[in-house]
Amino acid sequence: RRDAERARRRTIDRERASAMTKDGAYDHVVRGRLALKATTTTAKKAKKTKKDKREKGDRERSASGKATAKEETRTKAELAYEAHYKRAREAQMIKEMASKSHKDKVREFNEKLSKLSEHHDIPKVGPG
Repeated sequence: RRDAERARRRTIDRERASAMTKDGAYDHVVRGRLALKATTTTAKKAKKTKKDKREKGDRERSASGKATAKEETRTKAELAYEAHYKRAREAQMIKEMASKSHKDKVREFNEKLSKLSEHHDIPKVGPG
C-alpha cells in the first residue's frame, strides 16, 4: 500500500511540474538583457561633422559674450581692485621665479624628494 501511495504522489508531482511549465508558471519573468536604467538605449553616437564643430564654436563665442555682460555689472571699484590684485600677484610670481637659480631649484627639489618615504622611490628592475 505504501509503494502505491508513493507512486501516485510521484505521478501527481510530475503532472504538476509539467502543468506549471505549460501553463506559464514563468510568464511573469522578464526575458532579455538586464535593464539597469529605465531609459537605456543602445543607439550609437553620431559622428561629429564639421557643421557640428562650427555650431559648437558659435555657442562658445556667444557664451563668452555673456561673460562680458557679467563684467559690465561690476562697479568701477571692483574692476580696479581686480586689476590691481592681478598685477600684484603677477609681480610676486615673477620675483619668485627670478630669485632662484636653476641650481637652487634642483637643490630644493632633491631635498623634497629626500623627505619622502621610500615608498615613493623608483624600484630597481632586473638582476643586481
